[in-house]
Amino acid sequence: MKVFYRALAGVALVVASFVIVPAASASSGTLVITADTVLTEDHEGHILVEADNVTLDCSGHAVSGPGMAPFSGGIDVQGGRTGVTVKNCKVLGFGVNGIFAGGGASNNRYEGNLLEGNANHGIHLDGGSGNVVVGNTSSDNGGIGVVFTGLVDSEIRGNILESNDIWAGVALFGSQRVDVVGNTARANSQGFILDNSSGNTLAANTAEQNIGPGVLMVRSSENVLRESTSAGNGAEGFILVDADQNVLTGNVADNNGDHEVSAFAGFGLIDESAGNRLEGNTATRNADEGFILEASSSNVLRRNVSRANDQVGLEARGGSSGNTFEANLATANGASGFELSDAHNNRLAGNVAESNGFQGFWIPIGTANVLERNRATLNADTGFGLDAGAVSNTFLNNIADNNQFNGFGMGGATENAFVGNMARDNGDIGFFVHFSSHNLFRGNTAKDNDGPGIWVLSAANENALEENTVAGNSEGIVVEASTGTVLTANVATGNLNTGYWIREGADRSILRRNVAQANTFGIVVWDTDSATLDSNSATRNDAAGVDLLRSDDSTLLSNTANANGTYGIVLSTSNGNRLEGNTANVNAWVGIALLGGSSNNVVTVNVARRNGIVDAQDDLSGTGNVWSANSFGTTQGI
Repeated sequence: MKVFYRALAGVALVVASFVIVPAASASSGTLVITADTVLTEDHEGHILVEADNVTLDCSGHAVSGPGMAPFSGGIDVQGGRTGVTVKNCKVLGFGVNGIFAGGGASNNRYEGNLLEGNANHGIHLDGGSGNVVVGNTSSDNGGIGVVFTGLVDSEIRGNILESNDIWAGVALFGSQRVDVVGNTARANSQGFILDNSSGNTLAANTAEQNIGPGVLMVRSSENVLRESTSAGNGAEGFILVDADQNVLTGNVADNNGDHEVSAFAGFGLIDESAGNRLEGNTATRNADEGFILEASSSNVLRRNVSRANDQVGLEARGGSSGNTFEANLATANGASGFELSDAHNNRLAGNVAESNGFQGFWIPIGTANVLERNRATLNADTGFGLDAGAVSNTFLNNIADNNQFNGFGMGGATENAFVGNMARDNGDIGFFVHFSSHNLFRGNTAKDNDGPGIWVLSAANENALEENTVAGNSEGIVVEASTGTVLTANVATGNLNTGYWIREGADRSILRRNVAQANTFGIVVWDTDSATLDSNSATRNDAAGVDLLRSDDSTLLSNTANANGTYGIVLSTSNGNRLEGNTANVNAWVGIALLGGSSNNVVTVNVARRNGIVDAQDDLSGTGNVWSANSFGTTQGI
């Protein structure tokens, strides 16, 4: 083996006369590689690879700068070269890139190198295909640890990218079908960047303690991010910006963001990111949301876990629409489990919100969203909550149980539908409807709640309650200071106080074909005018079946009030009401009674038999009552 070394115009040229491994000794200037080369000592100055199918093995020796123009790298692979391997080099302190290959250089390998303190990037490959960057350490460079621009079908594998605090650890710009696998990006400005890149795979990477986000994807599509960890970064763990049709699976975002100001999420999709799928990811202990969608549509989030984040577990906002949240778990987050704020036409199905610091599911502003088969349990406030901006949403077959306050709660929400839901064992109300009008409740169950099963309160007007079951609550259904409520075919049984309590200005309420059984009181109408009770059944309640107090101009038609503990039907201080075609049998005291100054009432075609004291009673404290065509066994004052 012979090695000829000569200086020519400041350029050192290595020429090999045999195809075996020559060794260049300590040198300075520019070293030109045209054959397999092994360094035996450090080299100061550039190395230019000017041949195909050659290996440069620095054997751990340093190649140091600062270098000179016109080179783009401390080690510069000439444009278009192929089959080149650069390995085991320490490339230090160049005013440009540590290693650079441009002009479409392809099928080259960069392995086991240390790139440190270079003014631009550690390794920059510009164009080409089939390149492999493996097992390198790139740190304290002025740009990016490893960057590909315009590459295809290449690999970045098993590298350590650290303290590149001006830009990033790894970046792909305009690159396709690149595998980025098993890399660690630590304490850089950003961990991993994909910009205008598609069809790439990022797998088993770690982004930790970076100043900004762990993984940033911008205007990029059809990439796969899987089984990677983003932890302790200063901004988001994973953030997609105007990025479409990407898949994120099995990733972990842990303890990212600024906890002092509750900023930055574990996973973020923003600025019209669409058609992405996030599945089986975990967001835990992040400073803001676990998962956030902002102005992003048609994404699917499935089987993700959001745990112990400072704010919301999973949130869609800023006009996000058409997204699907399915089988996700939000637990122990500081605010709500799931939140839709200015979010529309989204579907939430089979999710669980458990032990969160506010509501399980919350819609402050949102229209036409569908929530079905979700469960909210053990949350610090309400299970499912809606505020004034929640309009025309649908809740199907959800469960709210063991929440500290209400199972379902509404404040100012309109035209929403609740069908087939269950509210049980909550600390206050099963379904709370407050200042909320034109909503539908059908086929729901409210059971064993500490407060009322359903409470319609304060100008919650013209709501419809149909075929609901309320059992074991403090009250069954309460309608208070709200007009035009229609209750149809509901069942109230075993409630501690009333089955139905229509009170304090709940005027024009309509109760039709409802059942009140085994409550303390069956149906109570207090301080309410122009109510209609039609074909209801109030039986075996501990006190009265139907009780009107200070309520005027109402109609009681074809109701049944049998076997109650005191009265079947009783009116006190109530005027101008019409009782027609009702049946009140076998009650412990009186079948039908007018008491306490009740006046100008019409009682006609009613039946009262076998009651304990008397079948019908008028205490004559009122005037103008008309009793006609009734069928009573015994009467008093008539």
